[in-house]
Amino acid sequence: MSESPTVQLVDVSKRYGDAAAVDHVDLDIATGEFFSLLGPSGCGKTTTLRMLAGFIVPDEGAVLLDGTDVTDVPPYRRDVNTVFQSYALFDHLTVADNIAFGLKRRGVKKQEIRRRVGEGLELVDLLPRAGARVKELSGGQCQRVALARALVNRPKVLLLDEPLGALDLKLRRQMQSELKRIQREVGITFVYVTHDQEEALTMSDRIGVMNHGRLEQVDAPEQLYEAPSTAFVAGFIGNTNLLRGRRSGDMVILEGGTKVPVGARVASDAIDRVLVSVRPEKVQLGAAPEAGDVVAFTGRVTEAVYLGASTRYSVRCDDGLLVTSDQPHAAGAEDRAHVVGAPVTVGWRPQDSVVLADSD
Repeated sequence: MSESPTVQLVDVSKRYGDAAAVDHVDLDIATGEFFSLLGPSGCGKTTTLRMLAGFIVPDEGAVLLDGTDVTDVPPYRRDVNTVFQSYALFDHLTVADNIAFGLKRRGVKKQEIRRRVGEGLELVDLLPRAGARVKELSGGQCQRVALARALVNRPKVLLLDEPLGALDLKLRRQMQSELKRIQREVGITFVYVTHDQEEALTMSDRIGVMNHGRLEQVDAPEQLYEAPSTAFVAGFIGNTNLLRGRRSGDMVILEGGTKVPVGARVASDAIDRVLVSVRPEKVQLGAAPEAGDVVAFTGRVTEAVYLGASTRYSVRCDDGLLVTSDQPHAAGAEDRAHVVGAPVTVGWRPQDSVVLADSD
């Protein structure tokens, strides 16, 4: 990827009445990057995407493509294409004609259209279906047609607004792999909007997590998961235990009165009232803690939920804390499931926790 950003948002804001849909967002996206905007409904991610596309003009700030200010440039004059959740295909046209539609509107020569459409069909693995009508296709095939139609225009940036939302889980996971493969092959910058954490983690080079119109953290998927900078990011990306307490030197005194080491990872603003975040898969569960430097609590199992590859246990500790632990099912191991009501010890290594500011 080039060091020079293809997409830049400079202090961009958009308001609707008294509500800030996007609130002073700064963002650089590199050439050839698969970048995802992730967040709950109403966080501002789609508004941000539509400002990049030119469908919405920001109230403040600037939108730049390849260093050129396009803030007031209409969508049809921006070198971007958008793929929506609704495929917007023409039922009366064949797959090939749907893909060629934009090229014909732009007056591209017929020979060039045939070549690009052929490349597009091959890219999305639909060459045998070139003559089929849209109504004969599956949902996943329709999404591939929409993707090919956008890519044959060779935009600098492809914007994707929750394009897999209408697909079932199995097909959605298959399409995630296909999208990442296609993005690597074409080398175009992808900006992808989703509320699905797994989807963003699976496909993205970097992710921007949005909340109430602001970017809470922009980072690589592993960094977001292992080293969240805010309690919102920790709770939104996957599952985590958030244990409330107060900072006291190199210790945190939890609400139940137990003191735990802060570990190596502390958010810069986690000074007084804090939350200790520890992922359930990092929490050990057993009759006694493993040897070594482990934060340990005793309690009783209150719930056991079978998840297939693992079981999720909820443990009410003696000091009142509720801790969740995910225990994988080891191949060939005897059944050691902990029954509800059984006394157990839960614990984790201090370095497996992150101390975050408590904003509540």
